[in-house]
Amino acid sequence: MSRRNAEIKSVLLRDGEVQVRVLSIGCAVQSWHVAGVPVVLGYANAEDYLANPYVMGTVIGRVVNRITGSSFELDGETFPLSANIPPHQIHGGHGGLAWCNWETQVIDEKTVKFSYSSPHLDQGFPGNVQFEVTMQLSGYELSYQMLAVPDRLTPINMAQHNYFNLMGNGDIRDHSLRVSAGLYTPTDSQAFPLGSIESVENTAYDFRQSRLIGNADPERLGHDASFVLDTSDVKHPVVEAQAINGMKLQLWTDQPCVQLYTAGALGQFAEPASGAVHQRFAGFCLEAQNYPDALSNTHFPSILYGPDTPYEQNLRLAISPQ
Repeated sequence: MSRRNAEIKSVLLRDGEVQVRVLSIGCAVQSWHVAGVPVVLGYANAEDYLANPYVMGTVIGRVVNRITGSSFELDGETFPLSANIPPHQIHGGHGGLAWCNWETQVIDEKTVKFSYSSPHLDQGFPGNVQFEVTMQLSGYELSYQMLAVPDRLTPINMAQHNYFNLMGNGDIRDHSLRVSAGLYTPTDSQAFPLGSIESVENTAYDFRQSRLIGNADPERLGHDASFVLDTSDVKHPVVEAQAINGMKLQLWTDQPCVQLYTAGALGQFAEPASGAVHQRFAGFCLEAQNYPDALSNTHFPSILYGPDTPYEQNLRLAISPQ
């Protein structure tokens, strides 16, 4: 059950000069302050996350990103899904994990554990699935440990969806970005993968060497596609970003892809948490995940998991002043 009418829990994680406020709705990061600087976008009121059209700050599932045609076939059976961008699905459907109220267990002042039981045919997906997300703050680093245990074979592909702005407000196109990826998944005009995996060379997605986001996209079209990482490396950061104030972001992941979204469609929905204007290029998302739209592109690696092969994701994000 969604528990949408249950009380929304708010937990403040603290360590040194870092404070991260998280909510039980979608495991959302409502605010993240480093040395007093707000480094993510959010909404001032927790209740606004019940709608949250931009899945701001949340953990997304059961399947992040797009599913062409809002259906898939598994073992000879077709499963129609919730189509929230008809005729397609994005970010888990109308009532996906990002809009659900999770059970909350505060472990200590630096750690919180969220859990959610997703029933069979939730948003159309087969199987009962037990989800857990543990978030832990350690110094400048926030880690996510995601676990999903289904009782039958089913697709799962989760991601965090924070909108980062290391300046606290303004245009993120003056942030520099480096991504350890020589390949990416090109998309059509609606950001649906074309099914190919191509070189980033001479594209807007070539961030093998650090470059300004704005210089990579001079026409202001926006980024919204997945990098195929050179390696899924939990020891070395596969993504680094930096703002002109010296604030630096690093990302480590065990997932094969990271979707870069530079908020080309972001608009004002509710009162912002930090006073930042929510508009195009006000934030950027780095969504560590498995291959996008893998249910429609069956030559991509499988996103199917079962009782003996549970889903796991380990993600670390560090934001620190230089």
